[in-house]
Amino acid sequence: MMDAPLAKKLNKIIFDIFLPVSIFKSVYESEFSEVFDKKLITYGILSVLCCFLLLLLFVNLFCKKRESVGVLIQGIFRSNFLIFGVPVAESLFTDGSLSGKAAVMVAIIVPVYNVLAVICLETLGGKKSDAKKIVLNIVKNPLIIGSVCGFLGLFLKQAGLIIPGAAYSAVKSVASIATPLALIALGASLDFSSVKGNVSYIVWGIAGKLVLSPLLFITAGILIGFRDRELAILLAMYASPSAVSSYTMAQQMGADEHLAGHLVVFGTAISVLTVFLWVTVLTHFGFIAPAV
Repeated sequence: MMDAPLAKKLNKIIFDIFLPVSIFKSVYESEFSEVFDKKLITYGILSVLCCFLLLLLFVNLFCKKRESVGVLIQGIFRSNFLIFGVPVAESLFTDGSLSGKAAVMVAIIVPVYNVLAVICLETLGGKKSDAKKIVLNIVKNPLIIGSVCGFLGLFLKQAGLIIPGAAYSAVKSVASIATPLALIALGASLDFSSVKGNVSYIVWGIAGKLVLSPLLFITAGILIGFRDRELAILLAMYASPSAVSSYTMAQQMGADEHLAGHLVVFGTAISVLTVFLWVTVLTHFGFIAPAV
């Protein structure tokens, strides 16, 4: 029922409205004062930046298609942290002791993902832009605006200025549409005829996202001393598949939307196995002791 023109328009609505509102909601609902873990947050930000910089160095070595470089980098460092990762982590700690820290990490890491993704796709996507235009596009990007508004709302909430219940009910309703609608638009837009030309990139992207990235940064977290709840949050960050919104962003910013879609679809399917293996290994060796 959904043809290509309709799917394209739907992606624009998702990118301009639903995803920014969803990001705003996730940031606004955080409670920093209660569960602010300085060490974990610092490691989370620095590790994402480190992952991004490493990918900038290595992806260009084997990816020769300009419109695919930024998509591959985004597909590896940017995970489905909120929708996929956090529920997996919370299933290990059903006593509710992880939810607060996870919410704060989402509020901080998701905007970092968004900023780096915009920079990545603007500079390494399908369109050539000068420095001034790149900065302007980053400032105008709806996901960045959603993140900034979320932190502004959070600051005002701490000062006692809370969004009225009726208005926030509308915010939650719009936010809840974002991921399901993005998945529907993704499914309608998939073109499997392009898989053949992208097989090596899909393999590299999924291996980097689900195996190499978590192997490097979860191991580093263990060596630093993270265990149990903190390590479960890092697991949610790094072992999750590529974010659904990465397809929508690639499609709207002129990058290789087909590769972005394949990384999301195939990566999500394979992650069912890889996440199970990561959880099994980490619990078996005592790095994570679930609390149920």
